[in-house]
Amino acid sequence: RIHPEDLAKFNNAIETSTSSVNNEQHECEYRIEKKDRSYLWVLTRWTTIYDENKKPIRIVGSQSNINKRKNMELKLLYSA
Repeated sequence: RIHPEDLAKFNNAIETSTSSVNNEQHECEYRIEKKDRSYLWVLTRWTTIYDENKKPIRIVGSQSNINKRKNMELKLLYSA
């Protein structure tokens, strides 16, 4: 489950990627809920695949754990 504060950003990124036929790479950083109910920061990168009628048929991509990086960024932000 995506963190409620990140859901609109994620949905907007997906909408943008599926509404423009351009084969660009897209990415979004957001938090997902783990089984223990804590949150993990992830970076998702993807490309939308279209059929011959320019209809989106698949999203292909990867997801990376960026939790350590985001936590360090927050520490630096609040220590300044």
